[in-house]
Amino acid sequence: MGQIRAEEQAAAIAQRVELWVVENRAVIVMFLLKNFNILYPAERHLSTRKRLQNLLRFFAFFVYNAQGRLR
Repeated sequence: MGQIRAEEQAAAIAQRVELWVVENRAVIVMFLLKNFNILYPAERHLSTRKRLQNLLRFFAFFVYNAQGRLR
């Protein structure tokens, strides 16, 4: 009985976290853009254009995966 309840709670929390991520995607993207140099210090030598391309690739992958999970 207790095991089933715990699993239900865990599932509910996971669902809430996923919903929060989807609702706040723009905030997360802005945060990562702002801290891009901190996240990718190895890319400092690259041009801004190249860094933005890499960032867009990363987010395209992230969004693609999120859509797959939401379906």
